[in-house]
Amino acid sequence: MALLTSLLNSALGGGGLDYQGSWNAATNTPTLASGVGINGYYYVVSVAGTTTLDGISSWAVGDWVIFNGSVWQKIDNSELWTDDGTKITPTNVGVNIDAAAAKFIAGSNTEIYESSGDTYIENTSATKSILKKLGDAAGATFSKVLDSAAAVLFSVASNGVIQAGKAGEDGYVDVKDSSNTVKNRLNSNGDSFINGGDVGIGTETPDELLEVYNGNIKVGYATDTFSELIQFFRNDIKIGAVSSTANQFYISAATNKTLNLTDDNGDGIKVLDGGDFQVSKNAIFDGGITRNVTTVNAATYDLLVSDDILNVTYTGTGAVTSLTLPTAQVVTGRTIVIKDAAGNAGTNSITVDTEGSEKIDGQDTAVINGDYDSITIYSDGTNWFIV
Repeated sequence: MALLTSLLNSALGGGGLDYQGSWNAATNTPTLASGVGINGYYYVVSVAGTTTLDGISSWAVGDWVIFNGSVWQKIDNSELWTDDGTKITPTNVGVNIDAAAAKFIAGSNTEIYESSGDTYIENTSATKSILKKLGDAAGATFSKVLDSAAAVLFSVASNGVIQAGKAGEDGYVDVKDSSNTVKNRLNSNGDSFINGGDVGIGTETPDELLEVYNGNIKVGYATDTFSELIQFFRNDIKIGAVSSTANQFYISAATNKTLNLTDDNGDGIKVLDGGDFQVSKNAIFDGGITRNVTTVNAATYDLLVSDDILNVTYTGTGAVTSLTLPTAQVVTGRTIVIKDAAGNAGTNSITVDTEGSEKIDGQDTAVINGDYDSITIYSDGTNWFIV
């Protein structure tokens, strides 16, 4: 610019240049006339037009109009920069350099500048975005953030793949709240956590700290010979070395509600729907066993499903105690002990009968008629038998 000014001053006979502002060549504003002017005055064309000045009628944005003391002349600056005193604007590019603010301004919203050593790319519009376009997805072009040694810290590929972290180093991603406190962290080789609210898997509105909706959970261990250590299914919970045949701990909430403590062969303890307790192999007790004892002090009594030992104490004079075994309790393995605890069966016998057609050792009844005698009976699912 200094060289150009020097040459122009020489052409003007040593007179200096004096910038007068912009000129609209379409409307001739401000008004200029052929052969009329002050030596050294010049204007910069702001609007292209065809106003005729001293035989020149083609004016483009950026051209200079200079009066040399006799006529108006044109310096064709249509490919150069326009200087309005505050910004230098390349005519065909539309990018401004705001010297006062040290900014590049591309269009009306976008600015690129430095502040306190930081570089900013800013869109000043409240409704517009900063977009970065990549090439064809098939080519997998990348937008990358590099460190000073050109190592990739973060990249977004045109096929949608996002990668974060520096090669050879561990990294993590933090999510902070409004008070700048880390609430969520995803760590490549360290603790990760979610501490910002409930977590939903399969749902966008979790009601609990962790909610898995319409799915299963499996927790495994890499060196375990079975598939998982813990399984949470829609109706079941399984804990242990889970195989295809059995589980060490298994709760089923389906139609057959059970609690299973079994080995891989299915042997062990089961608590069945309705409260039945089942042991598939030998039961070993290191301490005493407490059994349910029901005292019967009435002339008649119907066996209950909760009864185990019947402690008969009825001593009515000349009476016969009658105990009935309901048909509903004719279940394979059902066992009952009946004891003359009053020591009065020799005088007042105890008669045991059945509700239906079931037999006791082939008979309709069984009788205890000795003082302090007892009988133990069990069912095979059809009849009763005395042990």
